[in-house]
Amino acid sequence: MARFQAGEPTGVAVAQLEILVRTAVFKSANDLVGWMLQQAVDRIDAAYQPKPREERKGRETINAQGIFGHFELKRDYYYHAGKKQGHYPADAGTGIGSRLHPGVGQTPLFGRRR
Repeated sequence: MARFQAGEPTGVAVAQLEILVRTAVFKSANDLVGWMLQQAVDRIDAAYQPKPREERKGRETINAQGIFGHFELKRDYYYHAGKKQGHYPADAGTGIGSRLHPGVGQTPLFGRRR
């Protein structure tokens, strides 16, 4: 940014400045969205009462994608051996994995596991 202020505001310099500012804003917004969603996931996981015979198997990380970029979310996984089924309580509470983010079109807001 100092280079922009020190030089002539040419078309190239303006475009470079715009890219730098957009990158900084998106990074900050992405960090904030990731932090806020992790807080929500943690509250849901802390309040969850397992059903009979469900076992908490630990926390798993997913790589989430939003309009500002990618971030990781860690959430609890529960498994019922008799039913051979598992689930993430936070997924149901937040819609992780089943929602589409309106700003991204058909790109899932939350996606693949790590």
